[in-house]
Amino acid sequence: MKKLIRALVVVFAALLFAACGGTDAAPDEPFVWPDSENPFYGETLTIATNRRFFAAHYFTFAQTYMQRNPGVTIEFEFLDDNLDHSREQMAVQLMAGTAPTLIHRNYADQFMPMAQTMFADWNVLMAAHPEFDEADWVMNVFSASEVDGRLLAFPLAFGYLYVVANSTVPGLADALHGRQTIYVGDIMEIYGQYRDTTDEARPLYIGNFRNWHTGNLWALMMMEDDFFDFKTGFVNFSGPEFIETISRIRDWTRNAEYAFMFYEMGNRANEIELSQTAFFRVITNDHLEYLGVLDEETIFVNPMRLTNRQGELFVHPGHSFFLNAGATHIEQALALDFIMFMAGHNSLDVAENQTRLFIGEQSTHRELNSNEIIRGLPIYLMTWYNRGPISQTTITHITERLTARAQSAADMPMAASWFGPRQIQVMIIIEVYSQFHDGLITAEAAANDLQNRITLMLMEMD
Repeated sequence: MKKLIRALVVVFAALLFAACGGTDAAPDEPFVWPDSENPFYGETLTIATNRRFFAAHYFTFAQTYMQRNPGVTIEFEFLDDNLDHSREQMAVQLMAGTAPTLIHRNYADQFMPMAQTMFADWNVLMAAHPEFDEADWVMNVFSASEVDGRLLAFPLAFGYLYVVANSTVPGLADALHGRQTIYVGDIMEIYGQYRDTTDEARPLYIGNFRNWHTGNLWALMMMEDDFFDFKTGFVNFSGPEFIETISRIRDWTRNAEYAFMFYEMGNRANEIELSQTAFFRVITNDHLEYLGVLDEETIFVNPMRLTNRQGELFVHPGHSFFLNAGATHIEQALALDFIMFMAGHNSLDVAENQTRLFIGEQSTHRELNSNEIIRGLPIYLMTWYNRGPISQTTITHITERLTARAQSAADMPMAASWFGPRQIQVMIIIEVYSQFHDGLITAEAAANDLQNRITLMLMEMD
C-alpha cells in the first residue's frame, strides 16, 4: 500500500506539473552562455545529495570552488537513504518549483514520466559552454546515458566490470588467454563445454557474492537486454531462448549454496578459498591488476571486460546529477561550471583525501582519470592490499598498464543498460525467477508471467 501511495504521489506530481505548464525553460531552447567577467557573482547553487556523499566527496570541492569564485554560494539539501521517501519528496519539490538546481541521481528516476519535462538536457549546456571540448571527455558514456537523445544525468564517472577466470579449473585460463572482453552468454557456453568434459563439474558460481543469486540473478541480469529494452519497448521473455536460459542457469547453479564471505581485496587466503568454489570472479574495473602485477601467483587471471551481446561495454554512470529544468539559465550555467570543476583537471589540487570520487570507477574526464591513477596508486596499494612501501619501478609499471587499460575502455562502444534506477522491473524479475528457482512454477509460466508484467509496466509508463 505504501508503494502504491508513493507511486500515486509521483504520478499526481507529474500530471499537475504538466497541467501547470511545467518549467518556463523549453527543453531545446538555445542556451547562451553568460559572457561577463564574473557571471556567477551573487549566485547560489543548491545541490540535493545525502550526508555520506557530502562528507566523503562534495564538501571540499564546494569549499574550494567558492574560494576560487568569490561571491558564489553552494548550499546542500540533505536527503535520507530511504529512496522511496526521498524520491517522493523530490518529485513534489520539482512540481512545486522548490527543488534544488542539482539533484543526485539516487533521488530521481530518469525513466519516470515527468523526467523529460522536469530535467534539462545537459547536451544543450555543454554545447554552449566555451570550455567544453568533447575531446577531453569520454563521450561514449554520455551517449550511452541518454534517454530519447537527451542527457538528463551528467556522469562524473563511470564503472564497469571485469570477469576473471579461475586458473585452477583445467583448461579454462588457456581457453581464454588473450581475450579482452566477454559476454555472459559466452560464460555460459564455456561452462557448458566444461560440464560436458568432466564427471565432477562444480556449479556455475561466479565469485564475490557467495549465494545462489550470484550464478542465477547476476547472470540473468547481465543478459536482460537480450529480452528487454527499456528505451524501445522491446519485450521477449516468452520466447524459447529465455526459457532455455533460465532452465540452464537453474540447473547449473542448483547446488551453489555457500555461506556469505566478504572477499577482502588482496587477501591470499581469501583468494585460495574462493578458488575452491568460484568458476569465474567478478571485479570492478582494474583492481585485480594491482595484485596481479605484484603477485605472479594470482589464481584468478586474464581480466576480460563484461559486454553485452553486441560487444558494447556495460557501464554504469557514477556520481551523476540531474539538472532542474525550472532553474534559471544562470543557475544552470553555474551548475555545469561546478560539475566540470569536480570532474575536470581543475580539481586535481583539491585535498587528497577528498578527491576519491573514482575508486572503482573511471572519471569521464580523460586527463583527470590518468592523473588519478598516477597520484592515487600508492594509497590504493597500501590501503586496499595491505602492502608496505612500493618501489617506484613497480608503481610506474602498474601505472602504465592501468592507464593503457583505462584509455582502451574509454574508447569502447558502450551500453548503460544495467545502470538504474529500474527497480520495478528488477524486482519483478527477481520475484518471478525466485519462484521458478524454488520449483513453484515452470519455466514456461515464469516466461509468460514476465512477458505480461513487464509489457504492462511499460504501457503504464507511457
